[in-house]
Amino acid sequence: MPEEYPVDMTIDDARILAETIRAMRNVRGAGGITVTWTPGGGLTISGPGKGRPQPAGTLIKRMVVKSIENDYLVCRALDGDDTETAQDIAVAKQPELRHHKDYYPNVSVLTTIDEQEVTVTVSGEAETWILPSELEYVANTTHILAARVGKTGVQTDDDPAEEIYWMDLNGAGRVWIKDES
Repeated sequence: MPEEYPVDMTIDDARILAETIRAMRNVRGAGGITVTWTPGGGLTISGPGKGRPQPAGTLIKRMVVKSIENDYLVCRALDGDDTETAQDIAVAKQPELRHHKDYYPNVSVLTTIDEQEVTVTVSGEAETWILPSELEYVANTTHILAARVGKTGVQTDDDPAEEIYWMDLNGAGRVWIKDES
């Protein structure tokens, strides 16, 4: 029988912890890890994991999206009281939502319409891909879980560009769909 440990946390912290644990299935490595919970929305994961080693002290935070770019989101971390931090944090989108044809083997041309719509050429046919409206990122409304990881391969649009070290963990449900309208 597993041991039980009483935990003193608010309902909001318990909700954040449950959301974070659900999102952990997207973090590489699973087994042999140590999870440290910090009240106020921080979760630290460390240990070898399976396959590729998990960096010691991988941090997962709950964030609110402030703006949407082609390959990344500009977010702010949320504390346990849903208070935004003052610092903007660039968070890479999952690879299957980025605006580069290299991520899509059957796409010969990809043109950005806006941050959440692209036109592509697949087998010589042009299509428009969109995020379904219920899955779009919405500034100041959409909450995500993000992990601080190694390099994501994404850089900011700033001059000079900066490497992005945070990855959106909520990408699995967001996919491009063909716009049939």
